[in-house]
Parts: sequence; structure tokens; C-alpha cells
Amino acid sequence: MKILLVTSQTTYMPGNYQALLSELTKAGIDSETWSITGLVSIKTLDGPLIKTIVGLPLIGVFNLASELIKNSFNLLFKRREKLAKEYRIPHRLVDSMNDQSVIDWVRGMEIDIILNIRTRDIYGESILRTPKLGCVNIHHGILPDYRGTFCDLYALYENRNAGFSIHKMEKKVDAGVIFKTVVVDQGTEKNYQHYLKKTEEVEIKEIIDFFNECTRLNNFPTGIPNKTKRKIYTKNPTPKMIKNFKAQGFIL
Repeated sequence: MKILLVTSQTTYMPGNYQALLSELTKAGIDSETWSITGLVSIKTLDGPLIKTIVGLPLIGVFNLASELIKNSFNLLFKRREKLAKEYRIPHRLVDSMNDQSVIDWVRGMEIDIILNIRTRDIYGESILRTPKLGCVNIHHGILPDYRGTFCDLYALYENRNAGFSIHKMEKKVDAGVIFKTVVVDQGTEKNYQHYLKKTEEVEIKEIIDFFNECTRLNNFPTGIPNKTKRKIYTKNPTPKMIKNFKAQGFIL
């Protein structure tokens, strides 16, 4: 089974998801049934990101700003490109997964699954239908109730379970059957960077288990419907919300 990993060029994850990309690629080599056959980085190093980096310290968000700066600077070392070269798989830097050239490339590689990892690229119908089985997203919130952005941070703030969901991607954001929900922290962690590091460690294991299950079934697992009567949407925190986080002792 051929799998394509997609993530943002620059993220606020500690290490810019390098460990996850590396460990999944290594696991695929050891597997007899699936492999990582390509890496894609969605371009994010642009004007809006620079404004974000400059603006975050002004509202007291130092760790995330530092991580964004570090991850952006480390692009110069071409770590993803070196990882791809080491394991003899292609790496592409693209504007969007919806570009026709990307769709044609994915089709030509005969990809079975696209795994979208913490990007905000909205997939259209064409790319969603291109992999043989489909596209899967790692949503950083507990579906079906919690949707939007920074769901895990709000969960920690509200002292409830924080984690992620693995679900099939549909044209509508945060929709699609839910294959697995994973609790990373029970709402006690106050250092968001520590939480994110733990999240990546758990994601590696859960994603490998998911790929193994897909190859055992030669299909996606049945999963559960992504439906609820109490949808709760969260957005990027406002400066006022950041003050509330910090008042509760959060380290951002």
C-alpha cells in the first residue's frame, strides 16, 4: 500500500514534524505491506507567517513564536529533502494539493492513501478522489464534537481531554467518518509545547497502527459517523483569549 505524507512547510510543532516524518518513513521500510512513497510540503513561508511571528511576542506568546522562527530558519538545512533523498522517495514543495500538477503526480504514483498532517490546505473533490482509498486527516481535537483550530489548546484550558482524531477527509472541513480518537492529556498540562511534543510521540504510534489496520483489511476501517448535536467550533485565540490562557498559568 502506497502512502503520501503531506504537512505544512513550516509549523509550530517542536522540530517541525521531522521526527514523525522520519519515523513513519522508517516504519514503512520495515513493513511488508505499506510504505511511504512520497513527502509533500505545503508552502507557508510567506508574508502572513512573518506577521504572525512578529505579532505573537507582542501578545505574550513566546514559545510558539520561537518555534516558528526556528522551524523557518531550519528550512535552510533542507532536512525534509535530505530525509526523502536518504530513503529514495520524492519530496515536493507545492502551493496547494489542489494544483492540477499535484493531482496528476499523485495519480501517476498510484497512491492508496494521502495522510494530511496539520495543514490548513482545504482539499477539493479532485484530490480527495485521486488516492485509491482516499485522504485521511489528523485533526487536533476530539471529533465529532470539537472542530476548528487549536481545539487541543482550548481543551487544556477547559481542563478536559485533549487529543486528536484520525478521520477520512471530505469536501467539508472536519467531516468524514472517524477512524480513531486518541486522548493525549486529560486536561492537566499547562505548557503547550510539552503537550505538542507528547502529541507527536503518540501520533507516530497511532498512525502506524492505522496503516497496519488498513493493509490488513485492504481498505479503511469501518469507523464511526462524524455526527453530533453539540458541535463546538474554536478559532485562533484572540489577544484577549491569550491573556485568559496566561492568567491560568499557561506557557505559550
